Amino acid sequence: MQDNKTRNRDKRAMMIGTNSKKIQGKQIKLSEHHLYENKDRLQYLLQKEEDFLAQQKTQKKANENDENVDFGGLTQDERQEQKRLLETGFKNWNKQEFQDFITANEKYGKDAYEKIQEVIKTKSQDEVKAYAQAFWERIDGLSEKDKIVKQIERGQKLIEQKTNGQKLIEEKCKHFHQPKYELVFTPQLYNKFKSKYFSLENDKFLIYMTNEVGYGNWAQLKQSIRKEPMFRFDHAFKCKSENELKNRVISLVKVLDKEKENNSMGRSLVKNTYIEKPKVLQESQKKKAKNDEEDVQDGSESVKKVKV
Repeated sequence: MQDNKTRNRDKRAMMIGTNSKKIQGKQIKLSEHHLYENKDRLQYLLQKEEDFLAQQKTQKKANENDENVDFGGLTQDERQEQKRLLETGFKNWNKQEFQDFITANEKYGKDAYEKIQEVIKTKSQDEVKAYAQAFWERIDGLSEKDKIVKQIERGQKLIEQKTNGQKLIEEKCKHFHQPKYELVFTPQLYNKFKSKYFSLENDKFLIYMTNEVGYGNWAQLKQSIRKEPMFRFDHAFKCKSENELKNRVISLVKVLDKEKENNSMGRSLVKNTYIEKPKVLQESQKKKAKNDEEDVQDGSESVKKVKV
């Protein structure tokens, strides 16, 4: 009788051992945007613990009389490691905040914490700074690392282009008392970037007005052209799209960059360059001269009539 009980207990133990290999807890999947220090290792420890709890729950039911069975949970060192890794994450950041963080990095640069915080809004500047530091330290753990890096680098190039463009335009305009009318380009450099779609007058005004409204404010630049009396008859220029204006300014900045290399940005170094007056201004002066001449003629005829 005793042998039968022993055999049954051994058989049940064998069944428990066999079943324990098949029992798994719910699948643990950590979110990448929480930026854990070692996501894969932490996920392994959490999964091991979850599987252990699932085994424990099932096997205790099958072996309720044996309270001292060890089902293979985490060791003490593993528990401490798990606790430490959990503390490295940012569980209070959601997916939308992560996406906003990436977009803001692309638009303003990775060190522009104040601007990034203005985009995210739900986090303080200190929280953004801490998250940014962890992000760049642990970016290798992101599945879309290459895509994200390219996106941010593309934005960084645009930021550098804007900064450099604004600086060159400001430096150019400082050489002229009235850049709107006096601004000139070095002919041999300008001719390399000359466009059949933009006149010299157009180009000079683009540099002048970009300096006024700021590099990158293409909508405002377009509105300034439409309102400028100098170009009220230049319908082709007034109808240019923001993208066309942007691309033309980018080309003109290349001219300024070459001028800077050759130290030929100022008027003193381009004395022989003809400063062409805007056509509208020329026509206005001609019309005024003609009216003055007619007034003089009318005055002479009036004098003759009085004498008679």
